[in-house]
Amino acid sequence: MILPHFPPPLNRAYVSVRGKKILSRESRTFKSQSIGYLSTNYLEEISEFVSEHKGKTFVLVIRLYSRWRSKKGGLIRRDTSNYVKLVEDVIAEVLGIDDKYNIRIVVDKIHTLGKEYVEIYYYPQEMQICEET
Repeated sequence: MILPHFPPPLNRAYVSVRGKKILSRESRTFKSQSIGYLSTNYLEEISEFVSEHKGKTFVLVIRLYSRWRSKKGGLIRRDTSNYVKLVEDVIAEVLGIDDKYNIRIVVDKIHTLGKEYVEIYYYPQEMQICEET
């Protein structure tokens, strides 16, 4: 799935209101736009996927297309993991599958000078079990 919206980083995802952390306006906008977009553009695929795979565990692959390099070619100081949680929450809400079923999350940074966007792949995978005594 392609998501034409880019998540805000985690340090801008929440704000404190009367001592309580809530989603920032920017995060709420990202989530509502993303949920609406995926639900509208991928409804058939989502419905089919959910009916086939409900109750299974999954691998979530997130590919973040953004400006990750400076003009001099070095990497810009942006932590990859700061962009994961909101995307994970959007996927959980759209699919109706709790993100506790994500047993593996792979995140790729892809440098682009064009518009920022996110590619999402989600597929079933059995959880590994270690039977040590």
